[in-house]
Amino acid sequence: MNSSRHSQKITARLRLFSLDSQPISLASPTLKRALAKMALFLAEAWKFEHPKANPESEKDFNACVFQVTVEMAKAAKAVGGAASVAVLSGGGSESARFACSQVLLSLEDSNLTLEDSSEDCL
Repeated sequence: MNSSRHSQKITARLRLFSLDSQPISLASPTLKRALAKMALFLAEAWKFEHPKANPESEKDFNACVFQVTVEMAKAAKAVGGAASVAVLSGGGSESARFACSQVLLSLEDSNLTLEDSSEDCL
């Protein structure tokens, strides 16, 4: 994964989210959606670089989750603040699991939310 370019984009997105004047709750649906979007971007990049990834392979799923989680953690560490705490306290890996399952399984159900899928990803 071209981690430098992807990390820069995710860091910029987290920074914008952190600069929002409204207080951030770690359990906020808005924060969860923002993290899910960031993770989806990274998971799609991972999938692009691994076009032969098998949707039913636990190894491929875990590799995707690992890479997305690492990239989100790097961005969170660079940004700091409440969004960073949310990523580093489990929100990054939860979002990564959601995003990788969507990308690998090519889920097209736009009504699926992070909360709906978290049980499926465990």
